Amino acid sequence: MCDEHGIDGSGEYSGDSDANLDRIHFFYREALGSKYVLRAVLFDLEPGVIGAVTLSANYSSRATS
Repeated sequence: MCDEHGIDGSGEYSGDSDANLDRIHFFYREALGSKYVLRAVLFDLEPGVIGAVTLSANYSSRATS
């Protein structure tokens, strides 16, 4: 979600899209130091999406082992 909206791992906006910056407050709130924090965690429970997330999580855990 952060990559999609131009937020890096430290919570700072690093994107280059004015459209993302215009609607950033819809998904994030601004914390101290111009850092952005997600307002909510959303889950898509559609079977195809869950399968993709599960495959991605399994791949990530094997890649770091």
